[in-house]
Amino acid sequence: MGLDKWMKPEDAKTAKNKKKIEEKPKIKTDSKKDAKESSELKKFILICSNSKCKYKKTIVTKILNEKDKTCPRCKKEMKIK
Repeated sequence: MGLDKWMKPEDAKTAKNKKKIEEKPKIKTDSKKDAKESSELKKFILICSNSKCKYKKTIVTKILNEKDKTCPRCKKEMKIK
C-alpha cells in the first residue's frame, strides 16, 4: 500500500489558481507615507507614582486616554516619561 491512496493529484484548477496568485503585481509602498504614519505614533513609558506598587507599562499610541493613565493595580495616577 503506497501513499498514492492518500495523496490527491493536482487538479488543473488548483494549478491555475497558483499561477494567478504568483502573477499578481506587487503593490509599491510609498516611503513618505510610511514615515508620516510612524511619526504620528508616540511611545509612552508610564510608571506608577505609588512607591510600593512600582508598576510599569509601555504604550505606543497617538494619544493617551484617562484609562491608560491610571494604574491597574492600585488605581492611582501614573507618571509619564
